[in-house]
Amino acid sequence: MKNIVFIVVFVVFAAVIAVNMPNKQVQVKVVNNPVGPVRVDESLTPAGLNLNEKHAVIAEAYAALDSEFGKNANPPKEFPIISNYHKVFITFIGDNQIRCCQSGKGKDTDSNPGQVDISTATERCIGDSRFGGETKRSEINDTEITATYLYNKREIKGGLSAAKKKIELGVHSFEIAQGSDNAYYKASVAIKSNLSHKKALKKLCKKAGLSKTCYDEPGTKINIYDTVEFKGNRKGEIVDLSRQNILFDVSEISEDMINDRVLLSRDWFKNNINHKTGLLEYMYYPSDDEYSDDNNHVRQLATLWGVATMRNHLNDSSLNNLISKSLDYYLEYIKCEDDYCYLEIKDTSKLAYSAFMIMALLEAKEYPNSADLREKFAKGVLNQQEADGSYRTYFNSDRNSGANFYPGEAMLAIMMHYQDTKDEKYKTSVENAFPYYRKYWRKGKNTAFIPWHTQVYRLLYEENKNKELAEFIFEMTDWMIKTQQALASPYEDEIGGFPPLEPRYSTSVYVEGLNDAYVVARLIGDKTREAKYKDSVLKALRFILLTQYIPENSFYLKNPEKAIGGFRKTLTNNEQRIDYVQHAVFALLKALENGVLE
Repeated sequence: MKNIVFIVVFVVFAAVIAVNMPNKQVQVKVVNNPVGPVRVDESLTPAGLNLNEKHAVIAEAYAALDSEFGKNANPPKEFPIISNYHKVFITFIGDNQIRCCQSGKGKDTDSNPGQVDISTATERCIGDSRFGGETKRSEINDTEITATYLYNKREIKGGLSAAKKKIELGVHSFEIAQGSDNAYYKASVAIKSNLSHKKALKKLCKKAGLSKTCYDEPGTKINIYDTVEFKGNRKGEIVDLSRQNILFDVSEISEDMINDRVLLSRDWFKNNINHKTGLLEYMYYPSDDEYSDDNNHVRQLATLWGVATMRNHLNDSSLNNLISKSLDYYLEYIKCEDDYCYLEIKDTSKLAYSAFMIMALLEAKEYPNSADLREKFAKGVLNQQEADGSYRTYFNSDRNSGANFYPGEAMLAIMMHYQDTKDEKYKTSVENAFPYYRKYWRKGKNTAFIPWHTQVYRLLYEENKNKELAEFIFEMTDWMIKTQQALASPYEDEIGGFPPLEPRYSTSVYVEGLNDAYVVARLIGDKTREAKYKDSVLKALRFILLTQYIPENSFYLKNPEKAIGGFRKTLTNNEQRIDYVQHAVFALLKALENGVLE
């Protein structure tokens, strides 16, 4: 009796507080819940759910699932009062594949509508046959369950152009509505189907039975929703999802994690070999499970170097055949003049071809005549150097494109060749080039130039201790972090990426140079920069790792085996290209080798 009186007094007291606090909406409810007591509190928006309350949501879904198949159901003892949301979806994931996805809706007269929403969505999901048939009893023990809440509805005005600015793909759910016709896309749809804003809205118009450009028609509403999504399993493990990724903190990055991710990348390379040619496929589209017909020989050669480097790091002979076949293929294009050689592919002889061939052969010393071939390609690079220290970027041509890339790549190659041979003419060539390229960058600062030259000048600094090299590395790196890295963002997964407005795969390239800038700061004894560069690298590594497909975030793909281990173009564009993976692997390996994780 005393408890009843206390509850009545509590409710009256709370109501008085609500009247006297007009800026805060307080809804106090006492729910007669047959499965146990619930907390007596203000109703929650989905964004306010704590871990225990997420456990209750997932437990309710499992209870409904088990009940449908006649198993002992274990509903949660307490279920939160969740309101202020528009829709909730339940998704089953089994054997790393989506098995169903359905929304549910209770009645306002239900004692706890939010709880009924979960159970009805689960029941509907069981009968969803769109993803390989209805759920079977044999599957339910291993089924993972995802709950997705749509809330905070608001209208976007301005059609497609406004949608591009206000809808963050993978974060916001959205709706097209025209009269009584409407259709939704959960935030995850854009990620799963690799949709741009325009493609997503076109498909949504079609789904609603409207014209394909209905989003720009008068009378059409585009509504946007915030989204909360989390996944649970029968072990009681709950993880929050963002763009179908499991977020983690920088502090969780470890050597074991890096090594595991590199192994996944090794498997990605092995799973994306063209069986007819024995060479790597250039680009893979996971949402369509298709390869591109395009190719890029600079990137193929750079990836050959990366694969050989990874092979040596892992001491893994399973990559030997790929390396030897790739070298065989490209050496068919060798051209030699006097005592030097270069590659001519389809009437084009880029300096970068020679650079990456030198570095690949350095990592593949077992290849026949490797040392002799390297020396001839390295002499070819020296042949391209002008009196002012610069390098011509094409052999036998006046063409000079690629100046932000090719000279840095070539200088890195001959510095590495110098380390192997100790032939002074290669180090001297780089020393002579340094003043020219320092002046070149200062005239037109750009990020593409920085990582290659940072790696070059780190190696040169370790040889000659010229402080001007270290100072220039710091000048470039400080500028890059300050102007080009996302160190703050409303979306947590973007932090650490480059550039700030659209973080993407190039982050890996910049981290290769950042790693070496960190080493030079440590060698110089510049503690402030050492700490700043380490922080920058770690944040960037987190971003890079979030773009990698792993078993836990690839469940929505047609062929996860081909995608797992590869890195995506962006957080929202899942195309995978060989150089995205190559640069990411180098960024990870350099972090290990340079002690950034210590």
